[in-house]
Amino acid sequence: MNQFMVRTLFASLILYLPLAQTFGLVSPPVSTALLAIPSQAALLLIQASIDPASVPPWAETYGIAYLSLWAVVGWFWCVSEYRAAVTGSGR
Repeated sequence: MNQFMVRTLFASLILYLPLAQTFGLVSPPVSTALLAIPSQAALLLIQASIDPASVPPWAETYGIAYLSLWAVVGWFWCVSEYRAAVTGSGR
């Protein structure tokens, strides 16, 4: 295994945890805690697009808002890295 795979193994395991809730392998308190992981929001939106009756409206709103929040955070981070690496100005 190369170093990249070793470093990303833990992160990918965390991102795959919401699949356990999708397949019904975890209890409700644990599935509530999984709402903090961004991939859970994406899975809820995919499930809502396939079967709208199975996902409550608050979950759809949560999915859109949470993924939008992460997009904004990522955009600011990318701008910061661009300024530091390309333009040479500080962070």
